[in-house]
Amino acid sequence: MTDLAAPESSAAQTSLWASAIIRTLVAKGVERFVVAPGSRSTPLVAAANESGISTVVIGDERSAAFFALGCGRAGSLCAMITTSGSAITHAFPAVVEARAEGIPILLLSADRPPELHGIGANQTIPQENIFGAHVVTSVSFPAPDSRIPATLAARMSEDAIDAALREPGPVHLNVPFRKPLEPAPFSWPQELHGLANLPPTSRSRSFTSETLVSTEAVDFLRAELRSGSSVLVAVGAIGSPSERIAARSLVQHLNLSGAKVFADARSGLRDLDSGLRAYLRDPLLMSKVAPDRTLFLGGGFIEERIYALASSCRSSRTYRVAGNAALTPRQARIDPREIGIHTIEGSLASLAESLDDLRLDTRGAWTLRPPTSEWLGDVFSEMQLAASLSDVPGILYAGSSMPIRDVDRFASHPRVLAQRGASGIDGMIASACGVAASSDSQVTLVVGDQTFLHDQGSLHYVRRHRNLRIIVVDNRGGRIFEMLPIATPERKSLVQKYFLDADGPDIKKLGEAHSLEVRVAEDLAAFRTALSSSAQLIIARTAPGAAAERAAIREREHHWLRTQLGLSTSSST
Repeated sequence: MTDLAAPESSAAQTSLWASAIIRTLVAKGVERFVVAPGSRSTPLVAAANESGISTVVIGDERSAAFFALGCGRAGSLCAMITTSGSAITHAFPAVVEARAEGIPILLLSADRPPELHGIGANQTIPQENIFGAHVVTSVSFPAPDSRIPATLAARMSEDAIDAALREPGPVHLNVPFRKPLEPAPFSWPQELHGLANLPPTSRSRSFTSETLVSTEAVDFLRAELRSGSSVLVAVGAIGSPSERIAARSLVQHLNLSGAKVFADARSGLRDLDSGLRAYLRDPLLMSKVAPDRTLFLGGGFIEERIYALASSCRSSRTYRVAGNAALTPRQARIDPREIGIHTIEGSLASLAESLDDLRLDTRGAWTLRPPTSEWLGDVFSEMQLAASLSDVPGILYAGSSMPIRDVDRFASHPRVLAQRGASGIDGMIASACGVAASSDSQVTLVVGDQTFLHDQGSLHYVRRHRNLRIIVVDNRGGRIFEMLPIATPERKSLVQKYFLDADGPDIKKLGEAHSLEVRVAEDLAAFRTALSSSAQLIIARTAPGAAAERAAIREREHHWLRTQLGLSTSSST
């Protein structure tokens, strides 16, 4: 079947436009293309292949989109190429996460030309602006036409990637093509000669730009911190390596000067943490460490009770320097408890340099630390598992729901990633593949069994990445719901029927079906042995009842702290 009569698009013209788009993206920093195969996207695929840039083929569009998201989370800019029709709709969950977390990814969807829309043509749906508010911008190209210069395609591509980097997030490029779609020889116009000779490794842009904190803001913040008798420095998620280095310098300086430190698992600064987590569920204990000045650095927190601590003192004042990694309009206003955080724009490097001579006059940074690790017991639990991950090499990638909470609570790893934009369990395996493809480090993904099963279609791609290992917490699924108010004795059958999954497929057989080396661990010793093996899939069968164990540990921490501080030990929560 041939397309209906339309403005003429020759094979050479189509190939020129596709190459102009692809090479412009490469010139602006795209390091990898992930291709979900389809016919209408042939011109883009052929151009990507010819560009010399790394390409990855992933048949499932949802997995492909999350792979691109994983690349972006690891600091590598990736573009996804799909065909027309429903294909691009499978990228929606990854787009939502990228937008919420401020991760730049590019989504190139091929489309039918305008004359094929609205007449019942096969594999044709309205694709323009299909993601709505969930993308930074959506760009709709005209179909290649000899009457339109190809410089337009290059300029529109450049504008799109500039938008993705200026306000980090996903950008959708919708590109219609007429048949013939197969690549054909073409001549570069003089105006695009630079693209014709582009080296395959050309780079011209990083994810973030250096934004200086204003002199007025520095002076104001200096005076505010000096006026506090108790200062808390709370460090949230920081994605940029340079920002982590700057944050470490600043936090070490303020800590030595008397500030307490609360470091999120994703901050890269857990070794500087003052141990305040044990205080956060006990109002009386919180009152003993309540700050009157809080400086938030970076992005959000796994443990949102830190905001309650920041506002627990009547005279408390709170400030945030988001840093380059979190200066998007959505992220710069992080204040989930609405405690009134004043945001100061600028990079952490700029702030660290400006405050290197600041001296605080506070009560000191002394904080009692309960010996929590001694109370985890001998039973192989989710808490024990998380604590055992502190020393795994490379990158620790913690899945949504309980794994990231346990890592934040019980582990102390220097490089933790997590999917906390929309906090869904979608696409975690594919995203981990993207992280592994974009890093020379070992990547360890720890996920619950429901998260694993939700993305089992991506298992096919795990064996491509020998630096990727997956740990599955096999506790018969959905155990986070046992910690919620719904989980009362009288509602036990309701929770079991609708929230837990005790009858899932055999995870071991799934791994073996995808040619992965699998280890099963049913105790801590076996788990540690598996960690030292070459297995790419480790199934950790932990004991049930984690909600009760967590509550018992929390009570023990509170009792110990109250005793040490000479406080009443009754009704600590």
